[in-house]
Amino acid sequence: MSHTIGPLGLVQFPFHFQQKTDNPNNLYTVDIVDDPNVTSPQGQPGAGIDSAQIELGTGKPFYTITIRPKDYNQLICAGDFKIDGLSSSWVYNTDYLVPGSNPNYTFQYNSPGCYPFNPPWYGSGVNQHLRHSTPHSYIIKGAGLNNCWGPGSTSGQNFTGNGTYRFNGPFVFDNSTYCDGDFLTSSKPLTWRKIILVDMYQLEPPLAVYLNAMFTPDQEPDLEKWIIATPQDTQNLFGYNTILNPGHNSYPAFVRAFVFPEQHPTNLLEANMQIDIDIDLIAPVSGCTDQGANNYDATANRNDGTCIFPPPPEYSITISETGTATGGLYTNEYTNNTFSGTAPDRNLVFNNDGSPVVLANTYAAGEIVNETISIDLVPQLDQNGDITVFNFSSGTPQGNIPQTLGYSNRGSDWGDAKNNLTGASIRIQNTGNPSVIRVGSLAGVTQEFSEWHVQVDPTGYQPEKTTVFDVNPGNGTFTANLATPDSNGNALLITTGTTGASTHSGISIVEHYHPSGSPEVVAQPALEHFPYKLELIIEIKDFVMPAEDIDILMVIDHNTENQGDPNWTSPSTIYGCTNPIALNYDPAANTDDGSCILPIYGCTQHQATNYDPLANVDDGSCTYPTGSKILCATIYESTGLDDWEEKSRLWNIHLNKHLTKYHQIGYHTLFYQFTLLMKKYKSIFKLGKYMTVQRSKDLEAVMNNDKRHLPGMVIRYIFEPICYVVGLIKSKI
Repeated sequence: MSHTIGPLGLVQFPFHFQQKTDNPNNLYTVDIVDDPNVTSPQGQPGAGIDSAQIELGTGKPFYTITIRPKDYNQLICAGDFKIDGLSSSWVYNTDYLVPGSNPNYTFQYNSPGCYPFNPPWYGSGVNQHLRHSTPHSYIIKGAGLNNCWGPGSTSGQNFTGNGTYRFNGPFVFDNSTYCDGDFLTSSKPLTWRKIILVDMYQLEPPLAVYLNAMFTPDQEPDLEKWIIATPQDTQNLFGYNTILNPGHNSYPAFVRAFVFPEQHPTNLLEANMQIDIDIDLIAPVSGCTDQGANNYDATANRNDGTCIFPPPPEYSITISETGTATGGLYTNEYTNNTFSGTAPDRNLVFNNDGSPVVLANTYAAGEIVNETISIDLVPQLDQNGDITVFNFSSGTPQGNIPQTLGYSNRGSDWGDAKNNLTGASIRIQNTGNPSVIRVGSLAGVTQEFSEWHVQVDPTGYQPEKTTVFDVNPGNGTFTANLATPDSNGNALLITTGTTGASTHSGISIVEHYHPSGSPEVVAQPALEHFPYKLELIIEIKDFVMPAEDIDILMVIDHNTENQGDPNWTSPSTIYGCTNPIALNYDPAANTDDGSCILPIYGCTQHQATNYDPLANVDDGSCTYPTGSKILCATIYESTGLDDWEEKSRLWNIHLNKHLTKYHQIGYHTLFYQFTLLMKKYKSIFKLGKYMTVQRSKDLEAVMNNDKRHLPGMVIRYIFEPICYVVGLIKSKI
């Protein structure tokens, strides 16, 4: 694209700023300047080119003009111009990036290392450019001060080339061949010898200043010290972040040109002289510059937004299982082996036939995965093709737990049933926490007990139809996970969960049963009590897909030691009463020593008319010669509170365990008339109600081993000693 300057396509000399050229075919305007001093006859005062600026050190005149874009829809930069058909050259000296080597610097620079700073328009994004549109000869040099180039560097030499490498300037156009040749034989009095082009960038408001304005020939003649800064090169300017004017699309605000005129040695200067300067902007080659696109154009240097990309590769997720036992006591011991050969190490088949599960959805790298996967875990098949689910020896579930190390209660009732596949018998070893989490402790999850386990075991719990592995914090983050090796053998953590507010890990086992009386149950009665399959549910939550196929390798342990409640761990032998309903039940005991005392309900109060000497648990039925119940219970009953029956039993237990007959005689002596008065007077009723309620609260705290209730405790320690003394005295009279 050609641009001529001045009337009839010329630049006028002498110069001062006067107007701009404006060719409608071009994307920019150029200043026209005038220097009136050449009107003086040569040899007279004021003659010559005297209105120009003077280069420092050489005394050579130059003029400054501006090449300004009409808009910022296309890049107008110094490196894309040719002048009078000439290409430019540039030099980049890395030595001047060494601190203290360049006194002209007023900014702090982020050093690009051994190569020039990238212009802000550089890149493969839309409307960005990869390189200039016209080639230049260039030298990247240095004395080796920063170990990049020169004899003192690792390479031992400078780097020279000719091409379209990106650069901010200064670009130098040298017209010496013409000046020292054809110009000398011409009749023209004036031409140009050198033109320097520099890109000028403007910062956004409030600064709105132009970077690099200090680099001019009259201030610094050594162009190698003109290290042209752009916002990504500077860290801070006058306390402001350096950001380009957003209206310029990362392009220069304008191009500054320094024109050095050359006067003919013998031809006289004339009035209204004109110099032809042909400025060509070499248009970029637009196209797709992204090498990853289907339509990448290697000849293009400007991305016009036409790139067409292939869809990103998508990767699969597979869930498989090791298929091997991982340790412990496994289901390979049977009293009645129904397998055609040796019993398998475990009574479990993954996904019905052992095959992996491949998810239907595939994902690109970086996509978020949220999937719920359901996988059946079923028992092995015996020699007849039936699933190996064994019944209790008695035909019904009677035992609390199976016969396992440390426990012996009713183990014989289980027989081969202990080898059945149940939720409690499963451990998933590749979770962050393989321990079973009780569903009853998870908010919002329904608790159902397994049908094969009819009572609580010595832990105080019993197995549930749903078991959960690992736990989330419940604060919106997901820490539960399944660990699996990635393609490099490193651990890859697959995050799991349900909702942000739930502590549920999203990794669970659910037991499934046939309904009672179904054909399956009729054909195989053990299915009346035991699940015919387990459902493994994995809820992948907010997992970021890597750039590879994933195989989630499940490590599932089926262990007969785990057939009881998940909170149980095999203890050493502890003798005691193991019957939970016995009065002397010992929850720590795991071996019954025959010492259990079963409850016998009745009246245990000696002074009662219906005292039962065989009873060891007072049922609150005692009556006394007055025809009333135990006095303390009668007082509470008179309060009219709904829970008087429950509190009466509480008082009777307390009397049986902690009070003597003297206490009881004293209570009757002191409070019998008080009870009658409660029915007559509101004030006494309120006092009696307050005392009995507070005293009952303290009794509950004592029974439950909780923190004592202070008002009730004070009432006890005041009245119980008094009642004892009164009862003792009265019994002696």
